[in-house]
Amino acid sequence: MSRARPGPADLLRFAALTLVLACAAPAYASWQPGGNLIDSLGHGTRLHPVAEASVVRPESDSSCLVLVVSRDPNCCCWSKLQRLSASGSVQDIPLPSGAVLRDAVADGQGSVLALLGCTDLRLLKILADGSVAPGWPGSGVAVGSLGSGGTLRMMPDGAGGAYVTWDIFNPSPFPGVSTAIMVQHVSGSGAAAVAGGAVAVSPVATVNGTRGLDMVPDGGGGAILVFEDGRNSATSGTDIFAQRVDAALTLLWGGGGAAVCTAPLAQLGPVALGDGAGGALVLWRDRRSGPGESLFAARLGPDGLPVAGWAAGGVSVRPGTALHDLHLVGAGAPPSGGAGAIVSSQDTPYGGAAHLHLDRLHADGRVDTLWHPAVIQSALLSSGLVPDGSGGAFLSWLDWPSGMLLALRIGPDGIAAPGWDPDGVRVDADRDPGPGGYVFTLGPGLASTTPGRAFAVFDQQVHPWCGISEVCYESYTYAQYLVADGIVASLASLISADAAAGRARLEWWVSSQGSVTVERRQEQTGWTAMVQAMPDGAGRVTFVDLAVAAGARYGYRLAIAQAGGVIYAGEAWVEVPARAALALPGARPNPAGDDLTVWFSLPDDAPARLELFDLLGRRVVEREVGALGSGSHTVRLTAADGLGPGVYLVRLTRGARSLAARAVVTR
Repeated sequence: MSRARPGPADLLRFAALTLVLACAAPAYASWQPGGNLIDSLGHGTRLHPVAEASVVRPESDSSCLVLVVSRDPNCCCWSKLQRLSASGSVQDIPLPSGAVLRDAVADGQGSVLALLGCTDLRLLKILADGSVAPGWPGSGVAVGSLGSGGTLRMMPDGAGGAYVTWDIFNPSPFPGVSTAIMVQHVSGSGAAAVAGGAVAVSPVATVNGTRGLDMVPDGGGGAILVFEDGRNSATSGTDIFAQRVDAALTLLWGGGGAAVCTAPLAQLGPVALGDGAGGALVLWRDRRSGPGESLFAARLGPDGLPVAGWAAGGVSVRPGTALHDLHLVGAGAPPSGGAGAIVSSQDTPYGGAAHLHLDRLHADGRVDTLWHPAVIQSALLSSGLVPDGSGGAFLSWLDWPSGMLLALRIGPDGIAAPGWDPDGVRVDADRDPGPGGYVFTLGPGLASTTPGRAFAVFDQQVHPWCGISEVCYESYTYAQYLVADGIVASLASLISADAAAGRARLEWWVSSQGSVTVERRQEQTGWTAMVQAMPDGAGRVTFVDLAVAAGARYGYRLAIAQAGGVIYAGEAWVEVPARAALALPGARPNPAGDDLTVWFSLPDDAPARLELFDLLGRRVVEREVGALGSGSHTVRLTAADGLGPGVYLVRLTRGARSLAARAVVTR
């Protein structure tokens, strides 16, 4: 799928996506292209715009909770709590006057548990009608003191209550300890397991200011916590430890917890997945092999010991350089760590572009070598992963350099599910910041409920140019709805947009069966109707604009007649190049796991030839491509072209000039 290339300012965009599964039938007409606006902050001026993002939590089969980010960079909280339904409606959930919202989860019984307070934490249960649950104090139940701690985690206990865990720096009860991991449990009736305080999971835990802390259910009403631990820092660096607690906060894996990994050098950033049987899968970044970081995993049983077949200290999942953004979801149906896991990770080689990897980790510790080695080389900074409920997963990432938010559903075999473009489906939409401005998109957070549907929630800051001495921006929170076949549930969504010398080409998907009007504008002009078009049998509208000037920037959108008026959708901007050059960026992704997509550009329509050779010098593919004309192009090669696993040389020849690039197919 071709990607729209935004203007120069838009290339500053960074993006992330939050997916939340839901199963209610979508009400397509209520969802707008690029997302429904669920919160906004008017035009403001600030030297340091907020760098956090709204997050979501699952609530029911047809709704989720949205914690809208505070626009105050000095605030440690969320600005509001909202309920978002599958129909696209948004409802504010009332909080006590002056309350500081730290987190919120659904209790699974129709109520919401809101964690309040900046340092002294309190938990409040809010019923569906907005009232406080009977037996709960109006100000909430005391959980504990966060003090100067940094990391905070909260999860429902499955019985109407919740667990809360956090790290606290320089805890007074433990002299000489830099950080302790604390945990509190509040039952569905509002009773705290430890009145007026909390329990230290491990009083010698010293994570030295890092953010390595995660918590998952143990499948029996308790919780499993995994964390970085520096008790052996003099000999082995930072280690990974775990602790299991029951509803009464009894420490089930000893006073010091269970050692997950105490290998040399540092183990960092653990994430966990409960196996439903009292144990958990744990994933982390590991520096024992150096240089760089590798991805390791371990599985603990209900006794805190490694499960049979798993090596002590974990198994290697994949090597890396600078790993980040780790995600771990169950591979079963319904998802459970007991059936293994799907793992996503981003690796940024020194001086290189970020790569997004997927791996299949079996319950017995094997890394599936038959798993489709999906590598997305355009991902940057952020990605998301949630189970799809059928053994696969929904994946999200930022496509670079187009700046689009994309999503993909992969099946249990690790390849794109039927109906999904392997290059991803666009979720967001272009926002025009005006001359000299740019758009900055923030995220992510993850949650899941039931199979086959997905919400997307993301924040966008539109920064118009307002002078060198200050930053002006308008901040918006959007939600979008995805369906199982990969089509964004909206009136229209952009599929592709590209420009070459002398032309611009755009393609949209529309849910309307009637005609639509394609409109165009330039930055200093208004919208003008260009043509009326009918969608084809697949709901696609294609428009080629030949009346474009070299070096100019154009915006396009669809005007769709609806009851009560006209709705404008699918806005996109393209920049027409002054003159394209002969170039061969090569294959993307590379390595490729299945089809090989070759990217190249031509200066004109003179004869040109694209060839693919194997390592023995045999020509596998030859294509005449000069007729494609000036501009950037792609050619997709498949097994039908004789393409098999191996290393290939791609050669582009035009006249006396030849360019070459290396490509790898690993299927």
